[in-house]
Amino acid sequence: MLALPLEGGWGPEWGIWWVLHYDLPTRRILEAPVWEVDLEGLVLREAGLALPDFLDPSVDGWVVVPEALEARWRALPEEQRKGLPRWWPAWDVATVWLRVWPGEERIRFLGTLGEVCPEQAVQALRTALV
Repeated sequence: MLALPLEGGWGPEWGIWWVLHYDLPTRRILEAPVWEVDLEGLVLREAGLALPDFLDPSVDGWVVVPEALEARWRALPEEQRKGLPRWWPAWDVATVWLRVWPGEERIRFLGTLGEVCPEQAVQALRTALV
């Protein structure tokens, strides 16, 4: 199970860290809905250093683990790093990006972003708004 955005809201993967780093902070973001999606039976692949094809019809979604990608990128020789754009830094947590939304029976409402995110993150957003 994983929290994901739906109906224009943000899940924690596009959560408070992302909002603060991309200059979008507003109090309304804390009211964005967060949903939990049952991933059982979906075809998921782990994203590699090259930008994944998010529209690939043979895959239901991609698992993006920023820390693992960063470690793999740093382990490469300098000349190999130059040809690989670091596309994952904007992903603040391990994320599953779904190409196709599963049926409604697979989705459960968890609460607002302000209720679901850790209190420390919520406080960081409120501080940024002052």
